[in-house]
Amino acid sequence: MTTSKTNISSDADSLRVITNDLESSIYVEAGAGTGKTHSLVERITALLKNGVPIERIIAITFTRAAASELRSRIRGRLEEIRAEDPSNVYVSDALNGIDTAAFQTIDSLVHSILQEHPLQAGLPPSIDLQDKLSHLQMFRDRWRQWTVERLDNDDAFAEALSTTFRLKLSKPFERTRELAVHLNEKHGETKDVAFAQPERTASATIETLKQNIDGLRAAMTSCSDPEDLLFGKFEEVVKWYDDYISGKNVESESHAEELLMTWGNTTAGGSGKAGNWGGSAGKKAAGATLDAFANPITQAIAASREAATIELYRFASQFVETIVQERRRAGSLSYYDAMVWLIDMLESRPDIRRSVQNTYSHVLVDEFQDTNPNQVRHVRLLTI
Repeated sequence: MTTSKTNISSDADSLRVITNDLESSIYVEAGAGTGKTHSLVERITALLKNGVPIERIIAITFTRAAASELRSRIRGRLEEIRAEDPSNVYVSDALNGIDTAAFQTIDSLVHSILQEHPLQAGLPPSIDLQDKLSHLQMFRDRWRQWTVERLDNDDAFAEALSTTFRLKLSKPFERTRELAVHLNEKHGETKDVAFAQPERTASATIETLKQNIDGLRAAMTSCSDPEDLLFGKFEEVVKWYDDYISGKNVESESHAEELLMTWGNTTAGGSGKAGNWGGSAGKKAAGATLDAFANPITQAIAASREAATIELYRFASQFVETIVQERRRAGSLSYYDAMVWLIDMLESRPDIRRSVQNTYSHVLVDEFQDTNPNQVRHVRLLTI
């Protein structure tokens, strides 16, 4: 097939191109209710009337109702043509084969191709597409079972959850499950994703605080009014340091994180009067000193939270890898599984791709604008 670009000035011109330019790839763009399905029916019947066998045509829709309507309308149009020209054997042959023609939803097409090549796709001989409700229920059941097993047998999982509580990350179980849901729904796109583990810096930050506390205390002495709001913030920070950091021997990174999590998130902001600090420059310098002391604390907490979230991602990824392989071995597939594994097979096995392409000479897609990237990849692999 070739791809052509034709300037079209009317609906009649559009239909003429659709029904006569049968060896070009055509994209029809029009609003709802403007006759796109009618044009699709006319193109398919034109192909059939001109001798393209009906078993060499795929027409892809996105709902079973649309597929049924398309088949019915093509049948009706062919019967009209046969009534006008009973001698057209191509039309008679098409009517004889219309009940088994590949006018179907994209999920049915994916399923049928996988059924023809299950072993080459890494699947058992018998495969079954789960409906959404069954897929969701299986996910929930396996998630409950997996988390109980992990808590009983994997100290690292329990520690990861404990860390999220220590870092005050809300609802760690729900957070991990949400990650798993997302990964399960997109495992084809995320299977090779790797996140760099951020460095946990709580211990190093505490050492830095111990080195900087004298400078912080010295900066306070430049204030002439102990009632100054900025001075009060200095007092808050120094008290926090004396209560939670001073004299503490940090036993581990986790211990350091526990100490930093007592931090009250004090910053200079715009508080304080310039006159109490020897002028605007003195106040600005004091505020910068306070923030320079405080900022590493918030940065260390953020790094620890990011590290904890990535650890949850790692466990969620392990769970998804487990259940995806279980579905693959059992041949019990979600629609997304089937699409991803079909694409993998067609991309990795050019011999099978050529065989499928040789089976069908014309591929037509209804409502192409609604296709997602995987569906577009699938259609391209059927044709290129």
